[in-house]
Amino acid sequence: MKKVLLVAFLLMFAISSFTMAKGDDSKFYFDAGLKGGYGLTMFMNNNIFSNKYVVTEFSFGPSFGARLGGNFNENNSINFEFLYSGFNQKYTVTDQKDSLRWNKTISYSTFDFAFLYRHFVNGSYVEIGPEMASIHSATETNSITGKSDVSKDFVPNYYAAIAGFGANFLGNDNVSVMAGIRATYALSDIISDAGGKSTDHSYPLNDQFYKTSNNSYKPTNPLTVRIIVEVSLDLGYFTRSNCNKRRTKFVTF
Repeated sequence: MKKVLLVAFLLMFAISSFTMAKGDDSKFYFDAGLKGGYGLTMFMNNNIFSNKYVVTEFSFGPSFGARLGGNFNENNSINFEFLYSGFNQKYTVTDQKDSLRWNKTISYSTFDFAFLYRHFVNGSYVEIGPEMASIHSATETNSITGKSDVSKDFVPNYYAAIAGFGANFLGNDNVSVMAGIRATYALSDIISDAGGKSTDHSYPLNDQFYKTSNNSYKPTNPLTVRIIVEVSLDLGYFTRSNCNKRRTKFVTF
């Protein structure tokens, strides 16, 4: 985490210094924001979707955190975000051999580190970029077996792609409130070897009383689609002293 924060800060500082060295009239300035959201969370797995004995229920989870942005101008910016997110997936499962039925809810939380490019046009924006998610804890609540820790069934970290859009709808020159929709999709399978990766009885359908097996293994990729609200504040920019060109200072708005 410390390395990610350091790299993000050094990158933004380097771009700011490069802008000062060029003497551009449009200064590279910084802003920050607090954000939170809520929306759909779902495991994408083709074996589960094609299995008529497993019903994938609509499930939802929150996300909240902070953002530090570096703005080239009013239209283009790069942003580092740290988020704490919750993921839930509910299933209703029926074993085809003995008609035993049960419900299960899989829940886990993640620390998310995202690096995004954002483009504004007339108060609206689009954003895109990568994210690294670190699974903090994972539990399963099963109507037959109860609650259990299933952290070992997941990989500890995974990478995802983010795409979103939104708009400013309230604010002034230095403070703004934005709202938008953001989708995040994991780029790789999140099931671990301990969870049965590459086997015909892998998590999340490897209960001891589930007797149905799959013909082939299919990966599990989390998808989230959330409504996001953010309060943003312009911070300031670095500039060189008129008396000493080697000295820089941070000017607030």
